Amino acid sequence: MITTKRLSQLLHLNETETEKHVSQLVVKSTIYAKIDRPRGVVAFRKTETPNDVLNKWSGDIDSLLSLVENTVHLIQREHMVHKVAATAD
Repeated sequence: MITTKRLSQLLHLNETETEKHVSQLVVKSTIYAKIDRPRGVVAFRKTETPNDVLNKWSGDIDSLLSLVENTVHLIQREHMVHKVAATAD
C-alpha cells in the first residue's frame, strides 16, 4: 500500500494525474491496483480469496511434509551407517 501523495511524488505528477494513469494501467490489465480515495491510499496487492489462501496453505503443508519425510529418511540412513560401523568394529 502506498499513499496517493507519495505515489504522486515518485511519479512527479499531481494526485489527479497519478490516479488517471494508475486507472488506465488497471483498465489495460497492466497492473492490479485498488484506489481508496477517502483514505488516499493505493493498494497494488490483489485481495486473496479464501480458496487462494487454502491452496497456498495446502502447498506450504505439502512442502513441509516433504521436508520432514526427507529429514526422517536421512536420520534413518545415519542410524544404519552407524549400526554397520559399530558391528564392524
